Amino acid sequence: MTTGENLRRKHFLFVDDEAAFLEAIRELFTEMSRGSWEIFTATTHAQALAELQRQRMDVVVLDLGMPTMDGIQLLRLLGRTHPDQPKVMLTGRGSDEDRKASLENGAVLFLQKPTAANEFKAIFSALDALAGAQPQEGFKGVMQRVGLHEVLQFECLARRSSILEIFTGKVRGRIFIHDGAIIHAESGTLQGEVALYSLLALRGGEFNLMVFAEPPRRTIAGSWEMLLMESARLSDEAALPFTAEAPPALPPSVEMPTPRITEPEPPQPDFPSPLPAASEDVPVRILEVLLCSGAGEVLYDWECKSLERRLELMEQIEQQSAQLSALASVGRLDRLEVLTAEGRLVCQIQPDRRLLVRSAPTEPSSQHSVVSSQGADRRPPTADLRELISQRMPLPGVAAWASRRPDHTVVYDTYSDWFTPAQIDQTVARVVLAAENLDRHRLRPVRLCWVFDHARIHLAPREDGNYLALFVENRPDLPTHALTQVLTEFLALPKI
Repeated sequence: MTTGENLRRKHFLFVDDEAAFLEAIRELFTEMSRGSWEIFTATTHAQALAELQRQRMDVVVLDLGMPTMDGIQLLRLLGRTHPDQPKVMLTGRGSDEDRKASLENGAVLFLQKPTAANEFKAIFSALDALAGAQPQEGFKGVMQRVGLHEVLQFECLARRSSILEIFTGKVRGRIFIHDGAIIHAESGTLQGEVALYSLLALRGGEFNLMVFAEPPRRTIAGSWEMLLMESARLSDEAALPFTAEAPPALPPSVEMPTPRITEPEPPQPDFPSPLPAASEDVPVRILEVLLCSGAGEVLYDWECKSLERRLELMEQIEQQSAQLSALASVGRLDRLEVLTAEGRLVCQIQPDRRLLVRSAPTEPSSQHSVVSSQGADRRPPTADLRELISQRMPLPGVAAWASRRPDHTVVYDTYSDWFTPAQIDQTVARVVLAAENLDRHRLRPVRLCWVFDHARIHLAPREDGNYLALFVENRPDLPTHALTQVLTEFLALPKI
């Protein structure tokens, strides 16, 4: 076997709406490469994205004038979804404006389509040299610009195999990805999911994407979607009230936030059992996943049977969150969590992406029955909302509570100057309207939680038209479990 035959085959993806041109390129360049090229083709942007999910490409070659999504638009999209992917424009249109726009949007080369036989050789040589020049060590990024969650999402969606190396001044760790699955993580003395979550909790640092090598052992078996969702949940709920069972110990090198408790928390009353909370360790199955760019372009969907409705839902959530951010000083929306009787839906809205994940427990859920029969075999629930609130409030982090009645009257009380009366009244009107609009998407919420940068808004709707909203500051000593219990007991009140 010759040295050339031992070299790894180079992978090229040609995207052009002319199928005849693609077939001619495949035959000619395969012959010219003497078998060292493997050529993939796509006639639409959707086919191109699907090929990139299945196979890592050395070079992607795009036509400029294509229907639905032209070459410039596809360049922009690939710049967000595959930032390290070398891209070349190969077109019959060669204006200075086209060249400038292509290079500004990420094209490495701007080439004219060949019109003579000798021109094909020049194109082949340029592409072959570009593919051979790609570094194999991976790339380096700055965490203020790219988050680890995004890197893992793109690697897993593309079904790649790689090692994500993370390092700060004190912490160094590695996450192993094989064929789009997270199989192992290590950080200091930690391994497995504990190491994964501790690395994803870091707020700054650097990373390298490196060539995959088999880890010492495989310690993680869950789906990447659930692992990232669990990581986000742990990041938000790291400061739940302490229980008798201590959490796994972290080495001194792992930087975790220290709870700020300025005064002893008052004794908690004996709450009845709440609805199963999103934070409980209940096995779930993923029902659908939808990932879009920040502009709403579909990058990936799985089992999404009503794509247009889901896109509309994402658009509505983004608009509603912008209204809420303008009404109160809560910052930018991170995600909306919707708990229904059937399961849970999470919609994350970021400037560069929109992610929707719907899940359900693997075992039959008793959420709805718990709501309708809460307290049947316990002490009778409080018969009056004011009495319920007076017994349960204040709780650490709760800035205000508000209840909207069926006649749209809003009653409330505040515990800090975080929200003004006008902000409470207007914000309640917006979140209630958003909850009612979910019916159009066949979602009947039992509870909702709008999670912003600085605060979150919990909402529980009753079948009699009453709503209870809790305005909560984001702080490490937040008693999430107790908040859930208050909302649950509100749902079980026999009258308002």
